[in-house]
Amino acid sequence: MGRQPAYENLEQKVRDLEARLKEYQEGDLKETWTPKEFKELAERLQEGIYHFDIEAHRFIFFNKTAIEIFGSTNASMLDITSKSVLLRVHPEDLEVVRKAARESLAGGSGEVEYRYATPDGSYRWMYDRWIVIRDSEGKPKYFEGIVIDNTKRKLAEMALRESRKQLRLLSSHLFKAQEKERRRISLELHDELGQALTVLKLQLGSIKKKLPLDPGDLREDIQNTLKYVDLIIENVRRLSHDLSPSILEDLGLDAALRLLIKEFVNHSNMQISCDIIPIDRLFSKENQIIIYRIFQETFTNIERHSRAQRISISIKHGNGTVSMSIKDDGIGFDVRQSLVKLGSERALGLTALDERARMLGGTLRIDSEKGRGTHIVFKIPTDEARDRNELLSNHIG
Repeated sequence: MGRQPAYENLEQKVRDLEARLKEYQEGDLKETWTPKEFKELAERLQEGIYHFDIEAHRFIFFNKTAIEIFGSTNASMLDITSKSVLLRVHPEDLEVVRKAARESLAGGSGEVEYRYATPDGSYRWMYDRWIVIRDSEGKPKYFEGIVIDNTKRKLAEMALRESRKQLRLLSSHLFKAQEKERRRISLELHDELGQALTVLKLQLGSIKKKLPLDPGDLREDIQNTLKYVDLIIENVRRLSHDLSPSILEDLGLDAALRLLIKEFVNHSNMQISCDIIPIDRLFSKENQIIIYRIFQETFTNIERHSRAQRISISIKHGNGTVSMSIKDDGIGFDVRQSLVKLGSERALGLTALDERARMLGGTLRIDSEKGRGTHIVFKIPTDEARDRNELLSNHIG
């Protein structure tokens, strides 16, 4: 998992500090103390700087900022030991800190974020990053690191994550309400309008039978009207299915997607190649509806905008993620420009796709250029994987 954008400026700052410190580290490191130049530089920095002797398991240098961050009581480093520091790390973060330290011995550097107890008993978030200094034989000798009180940023991230969670919840409620209304309209189309049209067709057929043999023009008119009623019935049936596909509830997502693809082929006359696997068992009925809507919206966009001749569809599953790919050879479009056009049909369609993917804890990627077709990829965690990730996220947060 990549580092979140909120950390970019912080990481750049840390890298700049490391580069400045490294100038003082190379070739002038003494056995028990850092160079004078390093100490002078460290004291001028607003970030916490420390120097840790790996073999002796003790800190041999803190700048004033680090002393404040780690909470020394006598304004010196004498009472800040590796043991005292670890005792104040939140119990749930201890193993994360130790693991990062162990792995850095081989990797040459490390970083970790953890909660650290203040003298009043509350916890603050620390971002700690260090490099490993080795002796002439290549043996790890020191950790030289930068520690930053990251509480404000972390709390802001947690608030943002909670806000996004609430938005996802709201979207989910709106989606459920929309599906409920779709189902109501679908039933009315099928039961009321559909039945009324069927009765009209029977009545016209009855009138046709009662006509004498002579009036051929009138018979032909009635026959044409019957064909038109058949077309209306078919359109009502299709609209009813699009609003609330009963096959999805009766037979599941796999069958519903196959029918959706078949109907899309019949209406669009496009050539379609499919490489899809069964995914019913991987998602709940509620999430199957969202996935179905993703495909439905994508097909609608292709039919309206792409002018494509060929489409390839694939569904793959691995490592707790289902990857769904839809690629066409149409005219393509400028993705960024389309998204900038707020309120446009295409922008709303793309936003709806992205929102539905996010509701499932997934991601959407759109690759398109004018004249080079469009490739849309959804990566959605299975219900089991998403539940596991949410538990882990809540534990860390």
